[in-house]
Amino acid sequence: MKKLMFLGLTAILAFLASCNKDSQQLTDDLLTQQIAFAGSKTAVSPSSLPASIATYVDENYFETYIETANFVTDKGYEVIMGTEEVFYCDRTGRILRPRRGPFTHGPCGHGEAIDLDAVPASIVEYVAQNYPAAEIMRAKLVQTDDGGRYFIKINDPNYILIFSEDGTFLEETVMFFHCRPLGTPIDIGSLPEAITNYIAEHFPNAEIKVAFHKANGVFIVGVITPDGRRIIGFNADGAFLWVRP
Repeated sequence: MKKLMFLGLTAILAFLASCNKDSQQLTDDLLTQQIAFAGSKTAVSPSSLPASIATYVDENYFETYIETANFVTDKGYEVIMGTEEVFYCDRTGRILRPRRGPFTHGPCGHGEAIDLDAVPASIVEYVAQNYPAAEIMRAKLVQTDDGGRYFIKINDPNYILIFSEDGTFLEETVMFFHCRPLGTPIDIGSLPEAITNYIAEHFPNAEIKVAFHKANGVFIVGVITPDGRRIIGFNADGAFLWVRP
């Protein structure tokens, strides 16, 4: 009888836990929609976001950067990455995980961070052979229209390595990744003078590493400073817009 009572109690607790999980998930669905479709959003600086968001970005979006962030009063945050992938958080910074809706997919595909133990052996061997002084720090698998891509961050802060799903090396990117629909890589020497002058004045010890021209006319410039990576945005006329770590 005691065994039956124990099994019955276990089943009840499992059912309640399942209900609580479903309730939380429904809350995430609803709250995500309320933030995404809010009529009034306030732009906020990425540096003012809760620390939990910065940690989440470092672990899950290491190949890009926060381009813009918005806050919806009494609801939470909308965070738009440089790849135009979007995620949402409640007002405490808890990451929302909706079950449905095209809320997170961007034109560069949708990625999930993976454990370093899950990185294919062929990729580990490639890094060891071609970057013998490097260590793999982060990894994610990105699903795109033409198959999966592994993004690997090594401890040289300048490099993100990209591999096909079968472990074949595809390309090395400097500092961050921009898929082709979002912009065109441009030669650093062809940057508008207004941009190079701004960087020389405000980041005198910086080295320009990479530049993109986005489809909306915005220039994205990546520089290495004594304090680390900086991603700087400029409008189509070369006027400063923002800077991100």
